[in-house]
Amino acid sequence: MYPSRPLRGPRLILLLAVAAAVLAESASTAADLRPFETAVADPTAFAGSDAPSAFTRARATGAAVVRLFVTWSRVAPAGSAKPAGFVATNPDDPAYDWSSVDRQVTLAVAHGLEPLLVLLSAPLWAQDRSDAQWNYADWRVDAGEFAAFAAAAGTRYRGADRGPPRVRYWQAWNEPNLAAYLNPQYAFTGPRRPDGTRFMDPRRPVAVLRYRELLNAFADAVHRVHADNLVVAGGLAPFSGRPSDLKWGGSTAPFRFMRELLCMSERPRLRQTCSVRVKFDVWAHHAYTSGDASHSATQADDASLGDLPRMKALLDAAWLHKRIAGHRRPRFWITEFSWDTAPPDPQGVPLALQARWTSEALYQSWRSGVSLLTWFLLRDQPFPAAPYQSGLWRRTNRGWGKPKPTLQAFRFPFVAYRRGAGVLTWGRTPAGQRATVLLQQKQGERWVTLRRLTPNKTGIFSGRVTAGSDAPLRAAAGGETSIPFSLRVPPDRFFYPFGTRA
Repeated sequence: MYPSRPLRGPRLILLLAVAAAVLAESASTAADLRPFETAVADPTAFAGSDAPSAFTRARATGAAVVRLFVTWSRVAPAGSAKPAGFVATNPDDPAYDWSSVDRQVTLAVAHGLEPLLVLLSAPLWAQDRSDAQWNYADWRVDAGEFAAFAAAAGTRYRGADRGPPRVRYWQAWNEPNLAAYLNPQYAFTGPRRPDGTRFMDPRRPVAVLRYRELLNAFADAVHRVHADNLVVAGGLAPFSGRPSDLKWGGSTAPFRFMRELLCMSERPRLRQTCSVRVKFDVWAHHAYTSGDASHSATQADDASLGDLPRMKALLDAAWLHKRIAGHRRPRFWITEFSWDTAPPDPQGVPLALQARWTSEALYQSWRSGVSLLTWFLLRDQPFPAAPYQSGLWRRTNRGWGKPKPTLQAFRFPFVAYRRGAGVLTWGRTPAGQRATVLLQQKQGERWVTLRRLTPNKTGIFSGRVTAGSDAPLRAAAGGETSIPFSLRVPPDRFFYPFGTRA
C-alpha cells in the first residue's frame, strides 16, 4: 500500500534505514549461501602406479573434484599425418587409446570425486607447423579436429551402460596465454633473423583468436553429448613475463587475453568491442601469488589472488554485455593454485606461514566470487630434479611422506581478523559437512568455546566473536580442529610461488 503523502524528515530517514538494513541482511545471507568447493590436481600421482593411493588421499583432503589431464596426442594416433580411415569423432575407433583416462576417471568416481577433464596437447597431424619457430608446444591447432576429439571424449564418458563413468566437467586447454601451450602468441613481423626465426609484434595477439575458435568448437561438441555438461574456459597463467621473452614465444597477460577473448575494453568503463560471442559455463584462472593471499600482481595486466575481484568484474561485465553465450551467468573457478614450501625448496614459503596463507587464500577466493579452488599438487615432486614442491604431502624415497600443515589448512580452512571491538571469523568445515562449529580461543592451556555456529549446506560458516586477548583462535567441527589462527597478522613477504626452479 502506497502512502497518501510524500515521505519527509524522520519518517523518510527511518524507512530508508530499514530498507538498507533489509538489503544488507539479504546481501549477507546471499553471500553466506554461496557454494564453495575444493579440488586437487596432480598429473603424476593420478596417472602413476600408486594412483589408488593418490585418489584415497585426494578424498582425504576434503576435495569434491579432481582435475585430470587428457593428453590428446597420447590418446589419439601419433604421426605427422592423420591415419587413413581414422574416425576422430568415434571413441571406439581402434586407433584411440583411452586406457589411462579410463583408469583415472573410474578411480575418481569410485572414491566419491567428480572428474574435471582438461583436454590439451594436439597430435602433429592436428597442427599447422609450416611456420613453426621451435619444436616445443602446439602450433596453430585445428579447431575442427579439436572438436572431433572433444566429441569422442564426451561420448566415451557420457555415462552409458557398460561404459566408463559419466564426466560432467570439461576444460578446454591449459594456460592458452603461454607459448608453452599454444603458439604463436603474437603475429610475426619483419624479416627473418640469421637463426631463421622472426620477431613477434606484441601489438598483435593471435593465440587468443585461435583459442576462441578452439573453445567454441569444443563447447558445441561437449554440449551436444549432454546439454548439462559444464565447459570450463580460460585456465590462464597469472604472469606475462618480459618483452624479451617474445624471442621464445612469450605470453599474453591474463587480463589482456581475457579482454580480447570476450571482446571487452579496458577499465574504467568496461564495454564491448566486437560482436563475437564465446561459449562456456565456467571461467577459470590460475591465481598463483608472489606473497600473501591479499597480494596483487606487479604488472598491470597480470592476475594473482588480490586481483580476483577485478577479474570477476570483467567476467560479469562480459555477461551483461552478452559476450558470453549461455543460459546462466558463468561460474568462477581457480583450476590451479599453490605455493612451494621450505622444506624441501629453500626458496619456498616456510611451512607454518604457508598453512596460514592457504586458509587465507580460500577465504579471499570465496570473497571474490570463486566457487571452486584447485590445489596443485598432492605430493612434492622429487627435489631438486623436478620444479614443484607444493604438495600437501612430503615425498620420501618410498613415495608418500608425512602430510604438511597445509593439508589441514586446505581441508579445514579457518581465518580470524580483528574488526573494531570484535573478531570476524570465516571457515569451511572438512569436506563441507554440516556439523556444528565451535569457535574457540586459547586461554592458558585450555581452548574455551566463545560461540557455536551452524554452517550452510556447503560447509561455509562465519560469525563475529569477542576476544579479550590476542591469543590464537580455532574452529572445531565433526571431531576435528582447524590449525590455530593468530590474530597478529604477519607482514606480507615476497616468495615466488614456484620457488627455486622459477
